Amino acid sequence: MRFQREHEQAPEQMTWEEFKVLLRQCVTDRQFPHPNELPRIIVLSDKVMQYLQQDLGATMDDTRERQAIFVFNIFEKTISLTPSGTGKTIRADNIFRLRPGDVAIGSYHTHPPVTGELHLSRGDFTALLSQPSSREFRVFTLLLTTSSGFLMAIRTSRTPLLNKENLVKRLKSIEHDMRLIEKNIARQVLLFTKAVCLELGLVLYFSPSDNPACFHLVDVTQIPSY
Repeated sequence: MRFQREHEQAPEQMTWEEFKVLLRQCVTDRQFPHPNELPRIIVLSDKVMQYLQQDLGATMDDTRERQAIFVFNIFEKTISLTPSGTGKTIRADNIFRLRPGDVAIGSYHTHPPVTGELHLSRGDFTALLSQPSSREFRVFTLLLTTSSGFLMAIRTSRTPLLNKENLVKRLKSIEHDMRLIEKNIARQVLLFTKAVCLELGLVLYFSPSDNPACFHLVDVTQIPSY
């Protein structure tokens, strides 16, 4: 049973430990969280931030992107991080090694400083919205940059289950619509990120570069930046 029902009020703020309880419950129940279960603020732990900042610092030094997967082990009941790639660009669906009992529940990847609006790409959404399986049940993804801040998208019970072909078609259609609405490319990608979250039932969070551990809920219906 879910520890929060959709008609109940979520806490204003969740610590990383509280967020991990939610993630474990998602995997155990094979259910994505209802939007009402998610708080306005999620605060990552110092330990998680240490890993994120370390990889982000390395990306700032050599401009190579880093990626890691958050893994829940159903036997040990633990959540850990495993690196899954480094390169000039990172495929969000990179192959990664899993131990017996491991289930991939989330990921993060770094970007060098961006000149346009902070955004999640079609590839980021494709990886996050992959079909659940015995080894993958991705609930969230993080994008890290120093110049603009961090983004986190969380999949919910309102997110439709689409096979990869139909998902890519849907995302391409949204991209096309955003190009018709906004000619400025930097703004296009911002609108694309918000439109995908709105249309596919994702919840979006943003943390500013001066307080990156503290993720605030984004109103995806508003056009201005985060």
